[in-house]
Amino acid sequence: MLKRTGLRVMLDVWRALFLREAFTRISADRLGWSWIFIEPLLHLGIMVGIRQLMGRVRMVTGVEFIPFLIVGILSFFLFRNVVTRLATVVNANAALFAYRQVQPIDTVCVRAFLEGCIQFMVFFILVTILHLLDFNILPDDPALALFYFFVLWLLGLGLGMIFCVMVATFRESEQFVSISMLPMLIISGAMIPVQVFPHAVQQWLWWNPVLHGVELTRLAFFSSYKAMNNLSPLYLLAWSVGLLFVGLLLQLRYKTRMLVR
Repeated sequence: MLKRTGLRVMLDVWRALFLREAFTRISADRLGWSWIFIEPLLHLGIMVGIRQLMGRVRMVTGVEFIPFLIVGILSFFLFRNVVTRLATVVNANAALFAYRQVQPIDTVCVRAFLEGCIQFMVFFILVTILHLLDFNILPDDPALALFYFFVLWLLGLGLGMIFCVMVATFRESEQFVSISMLPMLIISGAMIPVQVFPHAVQQWLWWNPVLHGVELTRLAFFSSYKAMNNLSPLYLLAWSVGLLFVGLLLQLRYKTRMLVR
């Protein structure tokens, strides 16, 4: 019998974890996968309703309101879902660490990959449906849109790794992670255009890298979109790489504590 290499063992572990995570994601509640599509559509419906009540006031220029919203919401949900789901991954898989082949970082990587695949699939399906309904939503630069999609995923992965260690160490902090995503939704330009905020507030909002990611993804979709001049791909990339580096360091530093809880 051939002895398996370390790489072969890791790939087998990742494949088994991926199947387990996918099954759990589907059967976690009664709505299952359908909620993945319903949630962004609910947010879209709320914002369209608010806009109707305001008399269809034009909040952005260079792009239709619904495509503007759907790209922003889905971009933010990619980041948010990776962060919140990674925060609880170690606690959710604690029983698996009895097997020495399974390490905390394995569960983190597999869940992040699965969430990225799910969000990409949702993005693709909703964009296709809106395109068939005659909305101008196909990306003007698909490669650039994919790149910013990946960088937002990377940003979520880095922050999710940090929160993962925090929640594994202090279980009560899980509530903080969930609550923190609500103000983040507001200040990231996903639903409320950054242009509607007062100038003094905008100066603070631009420190938020998620805002850069959401707006840059919109620009990749709609080249005619009149975005603010403060956008910086380098700033977004620096935050993503920096958080990923810190997250990996924390995973290594607290690996033993996460294994023996």
